[in-house]
Amino acid sequence: VVFISLLKGCDGEGVENLEVPTLVGENYEEVLKKLASSEEYQFLRIKIGTEEYTDSDEEGTIIAQNPIAGSKIKSHATITVDVSLGRREINMIDVVGLDSVEGANRLTSLFTQNKISNVMIRVQTELSETVPVNSIIRTEPELGTPIHSGDTVTLYVSLGATEEEVAMPDLLGKSLTQAIKTLNEMKINLGQVVEKFDEADPGTVIGQSIAKETVIKEGDSVDLIVSKGPETTETETETQTETETETETETETETETQTETEPETEPETDAEMGVANWTFEPKALKGIFEEADVFVLTIVANGNTIWYSSSVTINSTEVTVNPYGSKGESCKFEVYYATSTNADKVLFTTYVSEFK
Repeated sequence: VVFISLLKGCDGEGVENLEVPTLVGENYEEVLKKLASSEEYQFLRIKIGTEEYTDSDEEGTIIAQNPIAGSKIKSHATITVDVSLGRREINMIDVVGLDSVEGANRLTSLFTQNKISNVMIRVQTELSETVPVNSIIRTEPELGTPIHSGDTVTLYVSLGATEEEVAMPDLLGKSLTQAIKTLNEMKINLGQVVEKFDEADPGTVIGQSIAKETVIKEGDSVDLIVSKGPETTETETETQTETETETETETETETETQTETEPETEPETDAEMGVANWTFEPKALKGIFEEADVFVLTIVANGNTIWYSSSVTINSTEVTVNPYGSKGESCKFEVYYATSTNADKVLFTTYVSEFK
């Protein structure tokens, strides 16, 4: 009887009297050494299940185990562990000389295809006498340098040889579309756009961070304050609702018709203008950009920014944009992501459509 009992223990068929040690977070090779020198666990067998890249673990780190720590096992049991291959990496490609948007798009596609996540692409401008305006002068890191998830890539973009001085125009009272058109013509960048309740018509510029006639340089940025229209109280809304109850059906019909026929920006001439539409879902990307909490949307047509919004939070479920422009003309939607406390905008993606 004693002999049979001992034999069963040696075969690993004895009583489950060992507690599974915690292996997650430990180095695989170190674990093998520790168990081999342990009187209690020296007969345990450790088998690798899968090996995969992870963003936060060193190569060789155990990231999962089965059975879990604390379980009861036999002395000759096998524990299966998953081991990290370390952070996934890819070498920096050559985007020098490309247009800044094209270069950023190529990098974004490269990172997505190779499952490199959370790489911040920053754009920094500087003067250059040899590189054309808006072309990439150099990158940081340089060509061939390994890039890992969570790293930052900086694109240095040319402003041209010199910066011309211009007088800041008066944008007060203009629509946001008109203001953006003026800024584009004068080569002044649009900074942040903040909306506030005001008696002015919705979409009207009621404030600018740089006073009119102030001498600035081309490429400088100006922030604008845009009216959201007068603020209405809940009492006023309820009263208006009660007053219009009698014509509720007729009003709803008119409202639906108006919604379908009136886009965000009025066309200049119906015969020559067309509309494009695009829907963006920021919430679907939540968690991809750990630091980003704001999306900045711009629409560019014929080289001019015709629509801009800096108030699209990453928690927004859906944003639908229906801009107007000349029929047949291409329309490029640009999406940037940023933080609410940092003015730096990083190009995430672009989408090209057409006014129809």
